[in-house]
Amino acid sequence: MELKMFKSNKSIKHLESKISENFNYYFEDNNTFENLIADEPTVVVGEIENKNFCKELLDFNPNKAAIVDIENSKIVWKNLCNIDIRLAHESRFWVYLSHTLALEYIKQRINKSTQIKKNENTITNYFFGKGRGLWVREPNLSGLWFRSYIARKITFVEPNEAIRLLCSYTDLYYSISTRPALLKNSHILNIFFKAVKYIEDNLNKDYLTRKKGDSLNNYLLWLKKINFEGGYKLLDAIPDQNLKELFLDLSNVKHN
Repeated sequence: MELKMFKSNKSIKHLESKISENFNYYFEDNNTFENLIADEPTVVVGEIENKNFCKELLDFNPNKAAIVDIENSKIVWKNLCNIDIRLAHESRFWVYLSHTLALEYIKQRINKSTQIKKNENTITNYFFGKGRGLWVREPNLSGLWFRSYIARKITFVEPNEAIRLLCSYTDLYYSISTRPALLKNSHILNIFFKAVKYIEDNLNKDYLTRKKGDSLNNYLLWLKKINFEGGYKLLDAIPDQNLKELFLDLSNVKHN
């Protein structure tokens, strides 16, 4: 099957201009955009063997969110692993898939969540990549792809374990996905996740989910401190063990 994307950003703008008019199409079952986008020009960007792979994605379960995201990330990567990073940042690609192959998956993800509101902001975030973190952050089709893509850069553990780390601490993933100092350099990313693994293995899992509260002991402050230490070029010059110790020192988590 041909893998396609919109030929022009005009198609995206057209869909955005019709969000209010097509509001129910984004949430109600059995509504598709097939007729609405039939006349929008597309281009072929590759091939895909399984045109129904989105139907294999597990339904969202708010009580098992991490488990579902781990398995779905693997499925998305298996089927879309041949796209390059340039295409992965292309809105015309993800907007097209979100309104075609991935439409039903994204709908049920939204409908079964207890935290996502059914409003235009949700539509622009999940179907148009307009939220913070663009296509990397939200667990729609693109977000699942990026979780596996980043996991492949974490080489000190097996890919399945790397995906687990990224999907188990959702807020932590959201935060690092917008921090170039960590993501631009695989060396720094690996040492950072060695520190994450150390924290997890030493019975401090709650630290990795603590966004606020203790002003000296939460991961948001930790990431801010890492940013203050300098950009990825400066951090990359620090030897591995020293960099891991630096990251752990900045976390305020007790370590040997």
